[in-house]
Amino acid sequence: MLLGEALAWAGFYSMFFFVTLYMQNVLGYSQLQCGLSYVPVSVGIGFGSTMATNMFIRTGTRPIIVTGALLAAGGIFWLSRIPVDGTYLGNLLTPLVIMGAGLGLLYAGAGATSSAGCCLPAPARPGRPSRCFWMPAGCCTSRPPSPATTG
Repeated sequence: MLLGEALAWAGFYSMFFFVTLYMQNVLGYSQLQCGLSYVPVSVGIGFGSTMATNMFIRTGTRPIIVTGALLAAGGIFWLSRIPVDGTYLGNLLTPLVIMGAGLGLLYAGAGATSSAGCCLPAPARPGRPSRCFWMPAGCCTSRPPSPATTG
């Protein structure tokens, strides 16, 4: 799962770089306008991750991860087809939001999958090395959490 996330981020970093160049050089946006133009991506990520956490119990993580990866890839593919004379509202906003929603689904599902069982006793902790930093303090120690910390 960690390799998949690394490959996804490699694609997204390059997309952000080229879309930033497009906004600044073609659309004539300033640095501030360009940065504010990425706010819908954050909104999409929040929406996607909220949807994912509500769907885990009904569907499991695999369909959420696959759907998120397909949405994110579709958003990037759409961004690869923007015309030279495009506009932000007409050509960038929708694929950025779709890509953000896909990222939210993808990373919520990947995080849940790789941290599954992290709070189990030592021999049964498959997700401990990759996701312990996401867990609350004391969750991934060599002993199970005490009743006082599990609330």
